[in-house]
Amino acid sequence: MLFNRYSALPPKYLSGRGAIDKTEICLVKALPQKKVYTFDELAKIVGSKVFPPADIIEALVVTGVLELQEAHICPDTGFRDADSWDDGTENYVIDIRYVVKGSLMNLINSFKTEKDASPYFISFYWDEGLEHARALHTVLSEAGIPGYMCVDMTTGTPFKRAITRTLQSANTVIFIETPNYHLRPACRLERDFAIAKGTRIMRIGTCSHSELNDVPTWLNGNIQHEDFMVNGNLDITQRILGVDLPPHLDLTIRRDGIRELIQRLTPDKLMLLATAMGLQDQLDGSPLARQSSFCNLVCMVDTSANDFCSRYDIASML
Repeated sequence: MLFNRYSALPPKYLSGRGAIDKTEICLVKALPQKKVYTFDELAKIVGSKVFPPADIIEALVVTGVLELQEAHICPDTGFRDADSWDDGTENYVIDIRYVVKGSLMNLINSFKTEKDASPYFISFYWDEGLEHARALHTVLSEAGIPGYMCVDMTTGTPFKRAITRTLQSANTVIFIETPNYHLRPACRLERDFAIAKGTRIMRIGTCSHSELNDVPTWLNGNIQHEDFMVNGNLDITQRILGVDLPPHLDLTIRRDGIRELIQRLTPDKLMLLATAMGLQDQLDGSPLARQSSFCNLVCMVDTSANDFCSRYDIASML
C-alpha cells in the first residue's frame, strides 16, 4: 500500500484501494503536462472491471487527490466557474472536470522543470528502509523522473562501481531515515558524500527525530528532518510529493560533509589526494593538523570542493 489516506474513505471504498493506488500513480506519471481530466478520461485510466470507475474517482475526490470543478455556459469562453450570471440569471452546468490538486504536483514539477534536479539517488538502510525506498522510487520512476536505488544485496566491485557512478552523478539525494540509518557505515558514507558534493538533500523520516540513532548534530542544524509516516505507512502522495524540492547546498554546509570524508582517509590516502589536487606542499605537521589544513584548503571555494568530490574514491570506502 503506497498511499495512506484511506481513513477518510467510507467503508464501501476500502476494497478498491488497489485501483485507487493504480489510478493515482498514473496521474502522477502524467504531471505536469496533464492535470485536468474529464470523467471519461479518468474512467479509461481506472480501467477496473471490478470496481465502478465512478466510485474510484469519487474516492480520489474524497481523499483530496482530485478537485471537482463544474463548468457553465459562457458566451465568451464557453465555460464559466459560477452558478449564475452577474445579473443573477441562472445558467446551466455543461461540463464537469477533475483537476489534480497542487499538493500532488510540487515535487514532480520541480524535478521536471528545475535545472540540475535529476537524477536522484535514494540512500537507505536495507533492513529497515527497503519497502519505503521502493515505494518512493516506484512513484518517481512512473512519473518519468530518472534516478537510482539499490535493488538487491549485491556486493563486490560492480556493485561499488554502480553506487559510485550514480552517487557522483546525482543532483538530488534522498535519505530514507529509519531509526538505524545513521548507524550504517555505507549510509553514512552516502550521506556525507552527498552533502560534500552539494546536492539537493531530502530527509524523508520514517520515525520521529528522537528515534533516530547517532544522527550528527551538524546535520540537524543544517538540513531539516521530517517524519513522513502516518498510521504506519509512508505518506507519499499528499506529503512527500507535496513538498518543494530543496536548493543545492552552499559551501558552508558542504564543509561538514567534506570534513567527514577527509577523516575517513588514512594519512597516505590523504596525501595522495592532496597531491592529485596540487595541495600537498601546503600541508605539514601532524596527521590531525594535515586533515584540518586540507579541509580548509578544499573548502575555500566551490571549485576546490568540486574537485575534491570528483577525485574522492567512494568505492574504496564501501
